[in-house]
Amino acid sequence: MGSKIWSDFGSHIPLIRSFSQGSNFPNIEFPLFPGEPIRYHFLFYLLVGWLEKIGIRIDFALNTLSVVGFSALLYLIYVLGKVLFKTRAVGVISVVLFLFNSSLSYLEYF
Repeated sequence: MGSKIWSDFGSHIPLIRSFSQGSNFPNIEFPLFPGEPIRYHFLFYLLVGWLEKIGIRIDFALNTLSVVGFSALLYLIYVLGKVLFKTRAVGVISVVLFLFNSSLSYLEYF
């Protein structure tokens, strides 16, 4: 598993665990750099930490909140396009263009 985990997970998991197993609330500081305040997605990781604290596995808690947030973003993009232009087609097209490159250069792969 260590070869698959890269990017920011070296700092995200300790941050989540500091909320679920530590005492990092209400005096919030970054676990890898003591004394430094968190300048990075505080509320998301606080919620993931609380979900882990109530018994949900850390991977399920992190992925569930990520899916909920991404789904909400896609829905809001759809609703914004639909409300502004009064047609569902614009809402669907706006979601498709958000998910793919808006230049339509991805069509050559299909």
